[in-house]
Amino acid sequence: MQEALTRVLGVYGSRPRPFHDFTHFANTVTKTAVNWLRDQRRQARGLTSAFDEEPIAFVADPRPDVVVRALAQLETSDRLLITEGVINGLSLDELAERFLTPDERSANARRLCVRRRLHEAIARLRALYAATDTE
Repeated sequence: MQEALTRVLGVYGSRPRPFHDFTHFANTVTKTAVNWLRDQRRQARGLTSAFDEEPIAFVADPRPDVVVRALAQLETSDRLLITEGVINGLSLDELAERFLTPDERSANARRLCVRRRLHEAIARLRALYAATDTE
């Protein structure tokens, strides 16, 4: 946590009121800590660093049950992609290995393809969340 706090204060320390409230600040520090730990794990496995230098986090949703219901409504492939990519923090290369069939595309093309699929799955989750939230 100390590393995360140092990074957050280094990036946002000079900005006037970059956080809405303490919860927003705490979420940003937590997100930074998670990103830093993922980065350390990637480096230990010999992968390149992927730390986000702008680690601002969204304010946590106070109704996690709505998120869980929306996630349960997704197709299995989207749910697995989001779980592995966002929650478990797999790299794009690891996601491409697991979710794309082998083909002749370059590694970068495969990363871009799996990234696009991940963003599309997240967009579907957000749409389901919005529909679930209004019910």
